[in-house]
Amino acid sequence: MSLPSINAPAGFVPSVAISYGTIDEEARPVSIESPLPVSHTQTVATSVPLVGSATASATFGPFKPQIGREIVLTLSGQWSGDVTLERSIDGGATRMPATLAGRPLVWSQNINEIVWVETEGSASLYLDAELIGGTLDYRVAQ
Repeated sequence: MSLPSINAPAGFVPSVAISYGTIDEEARPVSIESPLPVSHTQTVATSVPLVGSATASATFGPFKPQIGREIVLTLSGQWSGDVTLERSIDGGATRMPATLAGRPLVWSQNINEIVWVETEGSASLYLDAELIGGTLDYRVAQ
């Protein structure tokens, strides 16, 4: 069987659809009712969580994130003060606040949420805790 030739630019859009099936079975066109039979496998994060407690101001880290995965920050306990997420690309020699819309990521209450997604292989993250009192429990993980 010979296929017709297609000359571009054509005055029409050829009727073409993606379809799938198995041997000796009619092809099924891809649609909302019949999507491609694919699956996405997510592997367990390989980064080591940064976990600890603090009763005095200090900087904790580094946390070496796995590229392209969400980073979850958990701050808990009875504490008061500020915790800033910092980022470094030179092994911690220079640390800058991680920012969103030009504002540093700083928390003064308990949280458990996604705070960052890293895209640079040399980056590491730190927590800078300026505590006024109490005990801060922290965890940075993926």
